[in-house]
Amino acid sequence: MEITTPFGPVSVDDAGILRIPGGILGFDSLHDFALAPIPNARLARFMILQSMEDPSVSFIVLPMPEDGPIAPADRDEACAMLGAQQNDAAFLLIVTVRSEGGKRSMTVNLRAPIVVDTGRRTARQCVLSNNGYSVRHPL
Repeated sequence: MEITTPFGPVSVDDAGILRIPGGILGFDSLHDFALAPIPNARLARFMILQSMEDPSVSFIVLPMPEDGPIAPADRDEACAMLGAQQNDAAFLLIVTVRSEGGKRSMTVNLRAPIVVDTGRRTARQCVLSNNGYSVRHPL
């Protein structure tokens, strides 16, 4: 299936369609999203999470590596919130791009990652109880 994103049209297979029953913070009425690579080689490590219900809503996300900055105990907590096993889970970090004083900066939200159950293709944005994580962790 082809979807329209701010980066242009992108092809998404069935494995890239996610159901987020609780929505994303601030967008709780949107539940169906497509996850796809950004069609720009310069941005290859990032992905786009595009609402299937509202084409004006999309998020740039960064898949978190297994040895990423969120501690195993906190990943366990997030998996429990979703009802997923950690070996079936993938973590996405929402990226924010800011322009300040003519300079661009990019940060990720470590406090509220999106946890994806890769088998069931469901996800949840989980606000971690550990407040040691920043919502503006620099990249």
